[in-house]
Amino acid sequence: MDEGRTCSIGVVIPAHRHHHLLRETLERVANQTVAPLGAIVVVDGPDPETERVARSSGLDCEVLVLPRPTGGPSQPRNEGAKRLLDRHNPDGIWFLDADDLPDPRFLEVVSRELDRHPGASMIATRFVDWWEGESLPERSATNDSNPATEPIGLDAYLGSTGSILPSFSVLRSSVLTRIRDDGQPFDESIRINNDLDAFVRSLHLASGIMVDWVGGLYRIHPAGISDSGVRLNLCRSHCTESLANWFERCGEPDLANRFRRMMGTSKRKAARMLWRRNHRGDRRQAFELLSQSVVEDGDLRSLPLMLTLPFSAAFATRGGSAGGMDTRRSQFERTKSAD
Repeated sequence: MDEGRTCSIGVVIPAHRHHHLLRETLERVANQTVAPLGAIVVVDGPDPETERVARSSGLDCEVLVLPRPTGGPSQPRNEGAKRLLDRHNPDGIWFLDADDLPDPRFLEVVSRELDRHPGASMIATRFVDWWEGESLPERSATNDSNPATEPIGLDAYLGSTGSILPSFSVLRSSVLTRIRDDGQPFDESIRINNDLDAFVRSLHLASGIMVDWVGGLYRIHPAGISDSGVRLNLCRSHCTESLANWFERCGEPDLANRFRRMMGTSKRKAARMLWRRNHRGDRRQAFELLSQSVVEDGDLRSLPLMLTLPFSAAFATRGGSAGGMDTRRSQFERTKSAD
């Protein structure tokens, strides 16, 4: 790398019915202290209003409209990454959600750290949860200092997956193209939680770097949290099963078993949520999930839940909490309504 050169970063922004939020996000990218090498907004299916907002924003970006909705951000991210790599070949790619608000120095900070740590698979920053409708938090004074960094290994990430999000991280391009056999960074069969799959595979190849610096605001939508929780855990079970099979093929049986245990945990969480929600067919699906976990996956931890779940309805009817969990701090909040 030439002396004084900073690593180049391209940005991919998948957008689906986000025209009312997209303009502010694009303005944040346009006002970065270090400009992206290239930017592309991928509209997930024909959406004239979102397309109009993207083309009329102050950001110099390409707008790619997919012919039909794909049901999640994986394919739009893959299409945008391929276009960026073919046309601009950046050192890293930033997968920014269409409704999050990055700090104006985000690209400046992460490009510098990508340059300082040439072996890192990714650079991630902290972020602040912002509940939509509340006042915008003030920018942290610590963001004006030279931030500390620390390595991110696979164990550290799995201990706190919600602390690293695509909107506040950059993945090194040379790693992205190697994490899957088809050369694409995201598994298009995973509608939600696809970043877990990409991050795990990346961090298995090489550790990343966490910057102790607030990279922006993560927008939390108040509607549909319980529904997102069911979908999140169902997709998470699919994702962890895929990772377990991948680690088995890689000759990593301990990691394969770890992800199979995570798969069982996700199925049990989904079963509990389906039972509590009790929409038409939910309780039958809950039992099917638990039966599959016991019979097909051989996870006997699901058997006690299968036997006791019917009695939990009485507890819920008496006004008991759903696990004593503050929904505003739950993992559901890390799921955007991209589908």
